Amino acid sequence: MQNFWLPNTQAYPDLYQWYTNWEVILKSTNTSIGGIGFGGYPNDYGETSIGYMIDKNRWGNGYATEALKAVLNWGFAFSILKSVNADTPVGNTASQRVLLKSGFKKTQTENGLLYFKATK
Repeated sequence: MQNFWLPNTQAYPDLYQWYTNWEVILKSTNTSIGGIGFGGYPNDYGETSIGYMIDKNRWGNGYATEALKAVLNWGFAFSILKSVNADTPVGNTASQRVLLKSGFKKTQTENGLLYFKATK
């Protein structure tokens, strides 16, 4: 956060949505249960990355998938965004399921990580 989101939000105030952590709010209790965010404004190829985290006590309820789909829908509404990359450790099968359910395709495995891509 201190090394990426905050300095880039300050450097690109008109593009802050691409450089911020979006809170995942559980409506029934109006509390934050996680966060999600892009890895910055899309590059010259229309690509960016995404990351997310859900409180362990809330795993298995579909919240990560719901949040990921919502943020992807928002991002893909902009013509500049063509694809979104994500990665997860090979052993993190829950996150892999979230990515696959959200429209990502596996692209490669390297150094203990699985890489995924979602395209418009």
